[in-house]
Amino acid sequence: MERLQELYEQLTDLIPEGQLDDYMACGCTVGQNYDAMEKRLLIVERAPQNEPGDDCDPKSCATCGSCSGIGVSSLNGVNLNGRDFTGAAGRIAHHFVGVPANKWPEAVAKTYLYKIMPKKGRISREMMDKQKKLCEDIIFEEIRAYNPTHVLFLTGWSGIWEFDFPLQPLLKGESVEAVGEFENGAQALVSRYVIRDSEDKFVSDIVTSFRTLDDMAAEK
Repeated sequence: MERLQELYEQLTDLIPEGQLDDYMACGCTVGQNYDAMEKRLLIVERAPQNEPGDDCDPKSCATCGSCSGIGVSSLNGVNLNGRDFTGAAGRIAHHFVGVPANKWPEAVAKTYLYKIMPKKGRISREMMDKQKKLCEDIIFEEIRAYNPTHVLFLTGWSGIWEFDFPLQPLLKGESVEAVGEFENGAQALVSRYVIRDSEDKFVSDIVTSFRTLDDMAAEK
């Protein structure tokens, strides 16, 4: 955990001088019942959501995703806005972890692929590139520190393929776009960033894919 905190502290060094108040840097939030779960699920969103800037159109913003909602700065993973995560997360947790859908934040861990975002408007390509390696190191360390059994990337393959994670892409167009396994044995999958089909199908595909990965791991 000490190593993880050191990495979190390095995030602020990447924020341009004199602009600290214009950015937020978010770490991992761990639900109070997470450690007691038989299946410990870590959900990774692409980036914290922020307030739309004057030139930001939430309907066409592909960089930061939907700009609705307000992200809350927290390197220690406290008080992150639960609305940052897709509404399907509760149903996934209900079917996969076995908790009521409205209690999902208490039973899972959740974090972000990109940890630093401007409080308003779109994140620049420069800032994304600047933080990518550190954020990659942080994800690995969060997995080591919190030891999930399963990792769900709600990022889409297009949002994560540049990161050096042990993931293999699948055929595009399906709910699950990549699968893999981390060093601690955690089964991982990457879902589409946007739910294009019904939410029922999306949730079913995620849960079924995780169960298939578990079965394959048990046969090894």
